[in-house]
Amino acid sequence: MRPQNYLAGQWQEARPVLEWCLNARVTQGGTRVRDGPANVLLTVMAEHNFKAPADWKGFRELTEK
Repeated sequence: MRPQNYLAGQWQEARPVLEWCLNARVTQGGTRVRDGPANVLLTVMAEHNFKAPADWKGFRELTEK
């Protein structure tokens, strides 16, 4: 996956790499750290069955702080 897959709405192609990213981070002590941004993107994509909305612009507006 390249960032362009997510941006272009090719969420099926973006999904496997984002899933890999979830547990790719490891602390110096060897503990795996769940990747927050990948988790958020996968959650949003799952809410849409991993298909970008018809009006997808390559980003989603953040409405909360």
